Amino acid sequence: MSEYKPCPFCGEQKGIEVSFDESQGFKWGHAVCCNCGACGPEVRTSYNREPDAPWKNQARKEWNERPNTWPHTCSLHNYTGNGPCPACEQLKKTIGG
Repeated sequence: MSEYKPCPFCGEQKGIEVSFDESQGFKWGHAVCCNCGACGPEVRTSYNREPDAPWKNQARKEWNERPNTWPHTCSLHNYTGNGPCPACEQLKKTIGG
């Protein structure tokens, strides 16, 4: 599994990766949005730092299966809804972002 649902806070989809929570001694890991820093649910890593460690797939699964109940708000376009602002998404496509 390598596909991610968009971030529920900023709408980013390509900049999601799995990482350790180093503050707890590598015991926990999670998916994190590289754009806004939002983190998915923590999963136990069993201290496994291998590139294909099983916990990484679990972290991706938890990110993708989370409830998408947080509304996204864009004050620039007066938008509130589930997912990124359509006007912002169109603007990103137009400028190549």
